[in-house]
Amino acid sequence: MAEDTCPRGHARTPKNTYIYPDGIKHQCRPCKAAATLRYRSTPKGRAAVKRANHTYEISLGGFLRIRTYYLRTAREAVLRQLADLAEEEACLM
Repeated sequence: MAEDTCPRGHARTPKNTYIYPDGIKHQCRPCKAAATLRYRSTPKGRAAVKRANHTYEISLGGFLRIRTYYLRTAREAVLRQLADLAEEEACLM
């Protein structure tokens, strides 16, 4: 096979080639599409698709609990910083 085709005979053009984010690995788009379909037809692939499409809904009560928790922890952190600053000021005097 020539270098201008993939191992399965598809044309290797810039428009037809997927280059992975690492910039090293590349694959022709028809082969990548076929591999994706094969993967998604397996139980592991179906589970991955289901996980990716899952949306998490939260109730108003849950939202308020989370918000209250974050506000309380932020307030405690600020109070700790103020106490540390007060101690440093007392040591300087």
